[in-house]
Amino acid sequence: MQSLQEVANQQRALLLMSRIYIGSINFELGEEAVRVAFSPFGTIKTINMSWDSATMKHKGYAFVEFETAEAAQLALEQMTGVIIGGRNIKVGRPNNVPQAAPIIASIQESAAKLPRIYVASIHKDLSAKDVKSVFEAFGKIKKVELAPDTAPGKHRGWGFIDYENHKKVWDRSVYCILCCISLILKVNIPDNVSERYAHSLSVWSVTPTTHWIIVFGGKRNFSTNISDPAVIELRYTSNNDWSTSIIPLDQYQEKLQERRREWEASQPVQPEDHSRREIDRLTHVLQERERELEEERRESH
Repeated sequence: MQSLQEVANQQRALLLMSRIYIGSINFELGEEAVRVAFSPFGTIKTINMSWDSATMKHKGYAFVEFETAEAAQLALEQMTGVIIGGRNIKVGRPNNVPQAAPIIASIQESAAKLPRIYVASIHKDLSAKDVKSVFEAFGKIKKVELAPDTAPGKHRGWGFIDYENHKKVWDRSVYCILCCISLILKVNIPDNVSERYAHSLSVWSVTPTTHWIIVFGGKRNFSTNISDPAVIELRYTSNNDWSTSIIPLDQYQEKLQERRREWEASQPVQPEDHSRREIDRLTHVLQERERELEEERRESH
């Protein structure tokens, strides 16, 4: 049984794990811009920005506290170096985190043994049942808990999924934007795709016309015979609907470059740097996935 002091130390460690430092913020941006950029990772409790009384502007950095440590970790992994307001922001831990390093390590070790993942940016119209339909492809689910909103029957866009079998839970955190309630994705992982590859699930904002890309390996329950790893591309159409394309992974890099050319041709000015950055990041991910798949094919022969 834990002592009161041990419980207090754990609570303090969790509080520190829920906070991040953001530096190199454009001086013209305010708290709302920071909130918009980081709220997809989970509910934000506080944003503290240091202000200069002489210039009446902030000093270029902020501390953000999330409701969960998982949201902070996800933001830390995804947002470092991202361009906001024309500047590459820096994301890290506050300086006082090392003081609680042993306790934090103990918490992380205990959490790693649990068959649980964190899911953020869940569309407001999706229910726990819908979320379960997506993630049950990775193993049998015991429970889906979505953080309740003050409005009856609503959630706050994030939650936890508990699996029955730890072996099936490969990622400790999954950042997945479920953007369309009418499209529920299911993945059936074939035996010839290794866990290292098959668990990949990434979401990318690429251009204003291609809103979200979901990349993963394996067969799926669409009317297609494609069994190799593929990309499902969701595109928002002019009549307020979503169109879906399934493209084999080895063909998608060419498709991505074609999409960039189409978008650039439609712009009166050069596209913003952050759009190019997202495309380059996705291209890099696709290249890495193809290399991994090729290695696995060689090993199997």
